[in-house]
Amino acid sequence: MRIGEKDRQEINKLLMADNRAALEPIMNRIFDDAANLIAGAEVQAERMRMQLLSTGKIVIEDENRMSYDYNYGLPEDHNVTLNAAEAKWDHKDSNPIKDIQTWQDLVEADTGIRPTRAICTRATWNYLLEHPSIRLDMNPLGGQHIIMTDSMLEQYLSSKLGLSVAVYNKKYQMDVFGES
Repeated sequence: MRIGEKDRQEINKLLMADNRAALEPIMNRIFDDAANLIAGAEVQAERMRMQLLSTGKIVIEDENRMSYDYNYGLPEDHNVTLNAAEAKWDHKDSNPIKDIQTWQDLVEADTGIRPTRAICTRATWNYLLEHPSIRLDMNPLGGQHIIMTDSMLEQYLSSKLGLSVAVYNKKYQMDVFGES
């Protein structure tokens, strides 16, 4: 197990003070191999799920540095990146509702099934909450003078697009050895 400087200093202080009762929980946390293995396995599964949802592919590299690539056939034109500054949803002249409708139409034309569920980060959700075109559509007389809540935006997207959006902001951190 790799021990960080902060943990090492804390252990040394407790050893010098001969405080075994306070030292035991710290040592158990640091050397809890089972919990660390379980957390690592959960991160790997989560990473693979997010790869699949965002790219349609899963890439696995095992402990022998063997690489396995699984491609589930997500068409390239279904994976869109908004590159132009004015097309990005944090720009006032963008049109996120039109973008979503275009993507729903594309997927429905290709598969026969219209997407009714989506996932986004908290940052993207906040862009939608603050977007002038959405605020104006929700309150045509008052323009942007509306206190927008998550539930209001959920209802708006559901009624306007038939879309249920999950906000998902989990992150994982790679350690020094390149493993989660």
